[in-house]
Amino acid sequence: MSETNQYEKLKQCKNIEVIYNTILEKICGDDYVKTVKIKNVNTGIVNQLNIDGVFIFIGMKPNNSFIMNDVINNFGYVIVNPISMSTKIPGIFACGDIKQNKIKQIITATADGAIAILNAKSYIDSLNI
Repeated sequence: MSETNQYEKLKQCKNIEVIYNTILEKICGDDYVKTVKIKNVNTGIVNQLNIDGVFIFIGMKPNNSFIMNDVINNFGYVIVNPISMSTKIPGIFACGDIKQNKIKQIITATADGAIAILNAKSYIDSLNI
């Protein structure tokens, strides 16, 4: 499902309010979320909202503007060896949501990062520099 389709589906939910041009400043609460502080990026005004939970969604389009086209697929994701997180270019590794992967969760991105860093270290060590 595309990001646009998900957004249209989200707008249909009666119990969800989409707040535009706003960034999350702080999540507040002791044992659970009670309030959030949000800042309007156009006015600079900070508001506090009483809420029961937070779902952070940053989108589905990968930020790949800094990556060479040689390792990007048609959808904008970096193609990696799933065992080593290496690309077809020696010494270039990718992990997390930028790589082609069905599951986009912090836990999988963290695991990818551990794999990538260990293999990057092995690659650097093999250079004997």
